[in-house]
Amino acid sequence: MAQVQGDGATWRSAASSLETINHAIAGFEGYRTVARRLLSPVCYPEFADVDVTLQYAEGARFVAEARQHRVAVDQPAQDGATDHGMTPAELLLAALGGCVGQYVVQYLSLRGLPGEGLLVHVEAKPSARPLRIKDFEVEVVVPGLTEPQLRSLQKSFPAGLVQNAISLENTLTVKAVAMRAGDVEL
Repeated sequence: MAQVQGDGATWRSAASSLETINHAIAGFEGYRTVARRLLSPVCYPEFADVDVTLQYAEGARFVAEARQHRVAVDQPAQDGATDHGMTPAELLLAALGGCVGQYVVQYLSLRGLPGEGLLVHVEAKPSARPLRIKDFEVEVVVPGLTEPQLRSLQKSFPAGLVQNAISLENTLTVKAVAMRAGDVEL
């Protein structure tokens, strides 16, 4: 990585740069806002849209594609499906846990703390209303941290992209079309 010099400081790598900035602004009132942007680019991506396409396979199974990645989405065998993938609700919880987990790994790395054994467990309760889940709970297990380190980590948790999508008001539009714009009929 190229070295940039300014005000007598040499920034040798992105990690040491972020750590230096982190320490420099520790007393600054807007620390959490700045830290969120520095520490969690995965949950605060710079893009306009998130796009996933699901192709029907068979039974209740679909294959979801985003960029170069593919994931099977299915229902359990006891529901008459093939159980070749997570359910949509499980994928929602996985997205939430992944966003939180990636933030925690970045947080630990910047502080020189180990991430070995890190575990993120996410659950939600069934709602009394049909076809709904509620009361999302994320538990982050970080072996080896002291109580003060755990409290500091807890205070730093941001509201990331996935957390905001779940907890804030949104709009949802579902529409049926015969063909996607730009598709060519064969």
